[in-house]
Amino acid sequence: MAAAAAAAAAALDDGDLARRAALLHEPTPPLLAPPHAVVGGRYAVLVPYSGGAHAEALFAVSDGRPFDLAERHVDAYDPDDKVRPPPPTARHTPHAARRISRGSPEPPPGARPPGQVWRFMADGPFTSAAALQAALDAHAQLPTTRAYTVLDAGTGHPVGFVTAMAHQPQHLKVELGYLWFGPIVQGTLCATEAVYLLLRFCFDGVGYRRVEWKCDAANARSRRAAERLGFAFEGIQAWHMVVKGRSRDTAWYRMLRPEWPAVRRRLEATLQWQEPPDM
Repeated sequence: MAAAAAAAAAALDDGDLARRAALLHEPTPPLLAPPHAVVGGRYAVLVPYSGGAHAEALFAVSDGRPFDLAERHVDAYDPDDKVRPPPPTARHTPHAARRISRGSPEPPPGARPPGQVWRFMADGPFTSAAALQAALDAHAQLPTTRAYTVLDAGTGHPVGFVTAMAHQPQHLKVELGYLWFGPIVQGTLCATEAVYLLLRFCFDGVGYRRVEWKCDAANARSRRAAERLGFAFEGIQAWHMVVKGRSRDTAWYRMLRPEWPAVRRRLEATLQWQEPPDM
């Protein structure tokens, strides 16, 4: 049965070949063309990244200082630590901040709560909004990348950054990468929906066959997130990179188009998702 599923997943049909030809014919493929409208849901909104408009707010949610958003609060934290931060606190937590897993225990007395925004990223942490903007601008300007700022739907505040990168229309595939969220929304439905919206665009909007997720093999949180979202583990690429003076092994995950409908139904049930009228 597994062999049959693999064969079906590997099959190319006329629709795939026509879609590939259409994408290669377009001067700017849909994934890289500026979107006509923002992509929004109940908890998260994806908007094209704009350094001038978003960098200050993104720095505020990722630099380790205490942060408040609506009725949520995060204490000071270490944005480069290895361990998960305690969950945001609130008298009443809005839908956008509902957690889908329990937070880690409180840190020892006197310890600065960990945050792990930048520990496994290729760059960061940053000492200023200008430094963060320079790094995000560099990622956003890569020729095969489309960068989005994630907004909290309830407040409109920037809370994270995601990219669809390594766009390869000739192979009908793309990678979700350089993806991070401030601790104020880490592990919440806002973060989950942001990835769901991007997956939906890649599979249903553009028509890709394969979406990849790669992360440092030591990044247990990213690996758990990939599996929770529905990506399948493919293996470890040893000695893949040198990052921040350290040898990095890379864990490879992927989602194939035949797997997407079931993943979509499960995520939509989790999010209680309904398509906005202007989607």
